[in-house]
Amino acid sequence: MIWRSSRLVRRVSTQSRIDEASFVHEYRDNHYTSLHAEEFKKLYQAREQPLWPGLATRSGTEHQLLKNEKSRRPSADLPGHLRASFDGRVVHSSLGFGTYSKDAEESSCLQVGLSHQMFNALLDSLYNGSVNTIDTAPHWGFQRSERTVGAALQQAFLARRLLREEVFVCSRVGHLEVPACHQEDADSGRDHRVLREELAQAGVGADQVFGMHCFEPRFLARQAALSRRNLSLETLDLLYLHNPEALRGSLGYQAALLKVEKAFEQLESLRRDGSLVYYGVSSFAGFRAGPKEASFLGLQDLKRAAERVGGSENGLQYICLPVNVAMLEAFLDRSQPRTVEGSQEVQFVSTLQLASELRLNMMACSPFMSGFLHQVPLPTSLLKSRYLAVKHLNLVR
Repeated sequence: MIWRSSRLVRRVSTQSRIDEASFVHEYRDNHYTSLHAEEFKKLYQAREQPLWPGLATRSGTEHQLLKNEKSRRPSADLPGHLRASFDGRVVHSSLGFGTYSKDAEESSCLQVGLSHQMFNALLDSLYNGSVNTIDTAPHWGFQRSERTVGAALQQAFLARRLLREEVFVCSRVGHLEVPACHQEDADSGRDHRVLREELAQAGVGADQVFGMHCFEPRFLARQAALSRRNLSLETLDLLYLHNPEALRGSLGYQAALLKVEKAFEQLESLRRDGSLVYYGVSSFAGFRAGPKEASFLGLQDLKRAAERVGGSENGLQYICLPVNVAMLEAFLDRSQPRTVEGSQEVQFVSTLQLASELRLNMMACSPFMSGFLHQVPLPTSLLKSRYLAVKHLNLVR
């Protein structure tokens, strides 16, 4: 939840003689746990909510950000906060609201209380116009992250504090479960082995499962439907294929690309039936690795695969990868091969440069590397803040 961290730290500046860390924890653990308790419980537990129609638009997403005074009057500490997508159809906030937490992968932390805090933090960020882009996934918190986002969106929509076209919602498909807990659904206690048995009965055999991942088209369609239900949205703005480099552990590069192309074909089908607007590839290692590494994913190869199944108007418009002070490969390493049509010459450029040339919007995740970078010092003169958390966010921005 990267925006929540920065926003709370900024509030410290108005509180004299308060320790930054203790204030943030007090605000999170006491204030957020007491807000909207009944509303959260009711909306979170409602499993058959109607799906909200619509999708994010340029005018809507821009209007959402202009609710915030700092967006209306850009200051030195928040330059370029409004960022249009390459096709111009949406405007993104430079900071998004992420819902992954490494704590949620531990059984001791699978508590609804954590979801309640996330619910209130997201509402706070939406109501003050700080963000308009939300990132989630069905296996984060074993569906609790998605359901919490869905409950917060319902609350904001019903209160008429937010319109559907003002928020851009991303989720993911292709991930089965996390080994630490082996759960698919934290609320029902449903074990992932039940899911695997259902997949086998539907004809998705073990040869289609690659460790914790499955990119078989029927499974992707099932997960997309699950995400729409959890989020109470008729249409997802963006659906990532999640860590397809996992295929490389069992398949060669070209065979893995064929699997990805089949997945893109299913995602194009979901676009046609109105289930999603765009799709993308979210990769922890694939866009940071070099061509000789086993996890490498080539952006040009992915874009060409999307063009084969979706033509020039294909839905592959986004990539997502970690960027932080310890993971700067997307900017610094010339790891992506680029060939010009009709030429045999291969040039190597950075992921950021090639993504820009291919008109792929790049989303950065893990600015704190799951909390491991919280104490890594950064220069104030360059990153324009007295607060360390904000410095790390500004580095990525």
